[in-house]
Amino acid sequence: MKYAWIDKQRRAFPLPILCDALSVSQSGFRAWQAGGTPDRKRLTDAQALVLIRTIHQEVRQAYGARRIHAELRGRGHLIGLPRIARLMRENGLRARHKRR
Repeated sequence: MKYAWIDKQRRAFPLPILCDALSVSQSGFRAWQAGGTPDRKRLTDAQALVLIRTIHQEVRQAYGARRIHAELRGRGHLIGLPRIARLMRENGLRARHKRR
């Protein structure tokens, strides 16, 4: 509602003044104008788990959460380390230690 009002009043007043009057950010208004779609989409837990399981099998269960995190970042997926660790723990995925 605030953004629509700002949009109507834009011809009469500059954007910074309108945003200050309604205590909203200019970037928020511009995001509303663009349709409010985020730049990047967050993977669901199910999608992230499929990626984690795939990498886990590719490396013969040798990688833990940190290495899988680095591998996912290298492949262009931004998933946080705590989330990867949680998904691995909840689904029983563990790094297999090599025998010395």
